[in-house]
Amino acid sequence: MNASAPPAAHATHSTVPALFVSHGAPLFAVEAGETGPALTRWGQALRTQFPG
Repeated sequence: MNASAPPAAHATHSTVPALFVSHGAPLFAVEAGETGPALTRWGQALRTQFPG
Protein backbone atom coordinates (compact mmCIF):
# COMPACT_ATOMS: atom_id res chain seq x y z
CA MET A 1 0.00 0.00 0.00
CA ASN A 2 1.27 3.46 -0.72
CA ALA A 3 0.38 6.80 0.82
CA SER A 4 -1.47 8.01 -2.27
CA ALA A 5 -4.01 5.18 -2.42
CA PRO A 6 -6.68 4.79 0.27
CA PRO A 7 -6.71 1.40 2.06
CA ALA A 8 -10.05 0.49 0.47
CA ALA A 9 -8.43 0.62 -2.97
CA HIS A 10 -6.53 -2.56 -2.08
CA ALA A 11 -9.49 -4.43 -0.61
CA THR A 12 -10.99 -7.37 -2.44
CA HIS A 13 -14.76 -7.26 -2.69
CA SER A 14 -16.98 -10.20 -3.28
CA THR A 15 -20.70 -10.52 -3.14
CA VAL A 16 -22.59 -13.26 -1.40
CA PRO A 17 -26.09 -14.21 -2.52
CA ALA A 18 -28.72 -13.09 -0.06
CA LEU A 19 -32.45 -13.44 0.06
CA PHE A 20 -34.83 -11.78 2.49
CA VAL A 21 -38.29 -13.22 2.79
CA SER A 22 -40.67 -11.50 5.15
CA HIS A 23 -42.58 -13.89 7.36
CA GLY A 24 -45.70 -11.92 6.52
CA ALA A 25 -48.48 -12.39 8.99
CA PRO A 26 -47.77 -14.72 11.93
CA LEU A 27 -51.04 -16.48 11.21
CA PHE A 28 -49.62 -17.94 7.97
CA ALA A 29 -48.39 -20.79 10.15
CA VAL A 30 -51.74 -21.59 11.73
CA GLU A 31 -54.48 -20.49 9.35
CA ALA A 32 -55.66 -22.72 6.57
CA GLY A 33 -54.48 -21.50 3.20
CA GLU A 34 -51.74 -22.00 0.67
CA THR A 35 -49.16 -19.47 1.86
CA GLY A 36 -47.91 -21.32 4.96
CA PRO A 37 -47.50 -24.69 3.26
CA ALA A 38 -45.92 -23.03 0.19
CA LEU A 39 -43.32 -21.28 2.37
CA THR A 40 -42.63 -24.58 4.14
CA ARG A 41 -42.07 -26.37 0.82
CA TRP A 42 -39.85 -23.55 -0.40
CA GLY A 43 -37.75 -23.72 2.76
CA GLN A 44 -37.36 -27.47 2.43
CA ALA A 45 -36.34 -27.12 -1.22
CA LEU A 46 -33.75 -24.47 -0.35
CA ARG A 47 -32.28 -26.65 2.41
CA THR A 48 -32.05 -29.57 -0.02
CA GLN A 49 -30.46 -27.48 -2.74
CA PHE A 50 -28.10 -25.57 -0.44
CA PRO A 51 -27.24 -27.78 2.55
CA GLY A 52 -25.54 -25.83 5.26
